[in-house]
Order: sequence, then structure tokens, then C-alpha cells
Amino acid sequence: MNNNLTLEQARKRIISHISRVATEKVLLTQAVGRVCGVSYRAPYALPGYNQSLYDGYALSIPERGVGDQEIRYRLSGEIAAGDNGKQTITPGCACRIMTGALVPRGTWKIVPQERCVEQAGHVVVAKEIAVDIDDNIRKKGSRLRKGTTVASHGKRLTPMHLARLADFGVDEVEVYRLPKVHYFCTGSELVDKITNKQPGKKFSSNRFQLAGLIQQAGALGVGLGSVEDKRQQLESMLTEAAADNPAMIISTGGMGPGKYDLLEETFQRVGGKTVFSALRLRPGKSVLFGILGNSLYFGLPGPPPAVHALFYALIRPALMAAGGESSWKPKTVHACLESDIVIAKAETLSLHEGMMFQHRERCLVRLPSPTEIPNCYLLCQAGRKNFRRGSVVAVLPFSP
Repeated sequence: MNNNLTLEQARKRIISHISRVATEKVLLTQAVGRVCGVSYRAPYALPGYNQSLYDGYALSIPERGVGDQEIRYRLSGEIAAGDNGKQTITPGCACRIMTGALVPRGTWKIVPQERCVEQAGHVVVAKEIAVDIDDNIRKKGSRLRKGTTVASHGKRLTPMHLARLADFGVDEVEVYRLPKVHYFCTGSELVDKITNKQPGKKFSSNRFQLAGLIQQAGALGVGLGSVEDKRQQLESMLTEAAADNPAMIISTGGMGPGKYDLLEETFQRVGGKTVFSALRLRPGKSVLFGILGNSLYFGLPGPPPAVHALFYALIRPALMAAGGESSWKPKTVHACLESDIVIAKAETLSLHEGMMFQHRERCLVRLPSPTEIPNCYLLCQAGRKNFRRGSVVAVLPFSP
């Protein structure tokens, strides 16, 4: 066991223990936000035929001897969207056509109806319009070629993916199951209801925060409530959490060096195997990662800001990987500091809440005010206490 890991080393150690969840098929209407379990390719080109871009007239090549100002075509029929009769326009003729309709053979171009005049069985078009280079025809295969990837394995499905799949008649899609996460909070001071609030007690806000973070990460959270700092109760909670073989178990609290911080000891008593229990990271000095039964286990410290930071730094990437996502690695960006920052303890890499924003085409970041909700973390490198205004720093944005 190595308790002197960097953040990157810890991520690699965690990922080495990840097992992807199985796949399942769901209706297309239920697939948005799910991770695609296989790649889907276009079985044929789209559109499958030449389409009219406008309600208007399909014109043939004009006959010889037309006048200088306008061209007249004999109106020979009409094609509505959905008509599949094989029509042909002969020279000197035009055909009324609707948006999306199959363009008949012999068509030179489509002219929108507002640029034509229909007179006594003929269509009259100004010559400069008729000879314009834009033919207003969506060509067969111009949107998607046969074999083009429509939805990629390991990517989250968006409404646009669903529309593309539906274009090919797909009504159900193979996706990864939602990883199941059991979570609970430890602390004899915690209460879950306002009726239980007494002096010396506080609300268990972490359970609400974890519920949201797990859902945002594309997983299925199962809250097990709170448990007091007592060995027997902790043993029962850990045993219950592992019984259903979830992909992951998360707990908060009980990770310090204090008298009632019993989590790691109890975890090992019920058969848990510790992989690491501290990092060269703030927050992260008191964090546990291990294996309990068939589940990955994360023991986080109790303060809600630390829970949020470690979830983004360690747990979210692990959940995304377990859920089949190919792009699970956290993506950092760089921004300029809007003001000076002084780091009190700079011996390790530290995560600090930040506010990132755009100003005059520049990406800026600063520390949030007490009333602001942060939208990123500043990754302040070890060994540096002073970060001056204008310095470029690495930033980890919060993901939706």
C-alpha cells in the first residue's frame, strides 16, 4: 500500500481496478444521456434521394430560342413530399414540387415559388433567376454517407444522436447500464430531519450533495442514510452497503486521526482491502480507496467542500469509466488569474474553488465570494505560495 501517491498516480491506481458495467437495450425515447454500448453506422446514405429544398418548381433545361428577359415553362404536374412515383421532366417543362419531395429526372434546378409566376398552365421565371448557379437541391448522400458513424461507442447520447438513429429506423439502442452507487454519511452529530435538530447536532448535507453528484456523473445513487460513530453500527452499514454488489460505495466522515474516526479500521474488520488511505493532495490527506467485496470503496472526509473536491478529482472519473465512457479523463483548461492568490499550505498540490468566466475573449478565473456558487477548481501546484494576477493557472471546470 502506498500512501504517498500524487493525484495522477491515484487516478491510475483507481482505474486499474475498474470493471465496466454490462450493457442493455433501451427504447430510443429513453436513451438520451446514456452511454452508447456499441458504435452505430449508417446502413445507407442520407438523404436517400435528391430532395427539393423549397416549395416551388422543378425546372427542366430551357429550350432554345428563349427570350432575354424571362423563360416560360409548360406546367406538367405536381410532386408532393412522400410521392415516390418515378417522374421525368421533359425539356421546356416544369413541375410543381414541395419541400423534401423527390426531385424528378431531367430537373435542372428548383426555383422557390415566390420567385416564379404561374400563368395559364405555364411557369414564368426571370432569366437571371433561372440561370442562377444555386440549384436548391439537397443531393443524395450529402448529409451522411453510407458507413458514417452515427453514434460512437463510449459516448453519451444526445437528442441529436437519437434523431440520427431514428432516421435509419432504429427504435432501441444498446447502452451501458447505470453504475449503481451506495452511499452513506457517518457522524453521531448528524440528523436527517429538522424535527431532530438539537444543540450539538447538524443536518447531513453531504447526502444531498452526493445524490446530485452521482446523478450528474450518469450513475444510479442509493442513499443508505447516516450512521453514528460506533463500531457495531459502522460494521452493519458497511455490510449492508456491500451486500447488493454495487459498482461503488462512498462514505463521508470518520477519516481523521481522532478518537471517533473509526472508518478505516472498521472497513478492514469487515474484509475491506485498502489500496491507499492518503494522498499528496489538499483535500486528500484523509481519503480511503479500497475494495469491499465486489465494489470499489471511497471513504471521504466529512466537510462538504472536501467531499465535492474529491468527488470531482477521483470519483467522477472512476464512475464515468465504469459506466463505459471513453472520455472519462478530467479535462483541464488554462485561465489567467484576475487577482492575486496566496496559498497558506503549499507543500502539496491543492484544489481551490474558483469562478471562471470570459472577458474580452480571455478566460479569467478568481476565487469566489462567500455567496457565489463556484464553477471550477484551481489546481495550485506544490511549492508555490504566491500566484500573481495575470498568471496562467490550470483549472478543472465543473461538468454538468
